[in-house]
Amino acid sequence: MRTSIRKTCSRSPTKPIRRKPRSTAATPAPILRACVAKLSPAHREIINLVYYHEKSVEEAGAIIGIPQSTVKTRMFYARKQLADLLKGAGVDSLAA
Repeated sequence: MRTSIRKTCSRSPTKPIRRKPRSTAATPAPILRACVAKLSPAHREIINLVYYHEKSVEEAGAIIGIPQSTVKTRMFYARKQLADLLKGAGVDSLAA
């Protein structure tokens, strides 16, 4: 026996869907880009390669011409500085 989708739906088809109002705060993406732009060139380069271009630590080191340990150190300090910049911008967490 076939059941119509309309009959199995729990809400009335004429009742409008209630959506949450959008926040008036800025979305995190432009804030994140602005904070990344404030990093030093060396830190910004590492963040771009590892996170935006999805390069491994080994690949990033080979591209820039620095040891893997230096890549890891720069990533550590870049993430730390980025967290401070984001906190200053009013962003506590970027988790969706």
